[in-house]
Amino acid sequence: MNNKQFLVCGDKFLSQKTCDSLISFYKKNQKNKQFHPDNSSFYVKIKNNFRFFLLQQKIKKQIKSYTKTNVTIDEFQIVEWPENSKMEEHYDKKYNDFCSLIVYLNHNFYGGETIFHLHQKTMITPQTGRFVMFSNNNILHSVNEITSGTRYTLVCYTVKNKYVA
Repeated sequence: MNNKQFLVCGDKFLSQKTCDSLISFYKKNQKNKQFHPDNSSFYVKIKNNFRFFLLQQKIKKQIKSYTKTNVTIDEFQIVEWPENSKMEEHYDKKYNDFCSLIVYLNHNFYGGETIFHLHQKTMITPQTGRFVMFSNNNILHSVNEITSGTRYTLVCYTVKNKYVA
């Protein structure tokens, strides 16, 4: 289990065009979407899709630049958060996780801020292309209710590489 807490946020990680393309991919693959009962969201897992290879490399490079850690992407998904969905305070339960990286793919909705419960509450307001990277199994976090519109995110869960390439 990772015991070090970290939270990093940055803007313009992905372009508007890339974010729109990811939302379009989600919509074209809705037949594969799954329901997440904990927060009433839907997600499409991205599995071994060569189309996303460069994006995955960019994410791993971003994580390494802040944490000096080589990672493997354990799970990669696009999440649709419809109106009235939210996520209660929680820790991610996969104890082998190193961190999560979330990219907000749109901001034409209301609510949906990500809250981190550290020494004081830290609220991240979604903006298209903004990322937030954090040690997901030891920082209590939640998502405020989406009060209007639909929120889309790219979510990436990672584990530490067992060897350095």
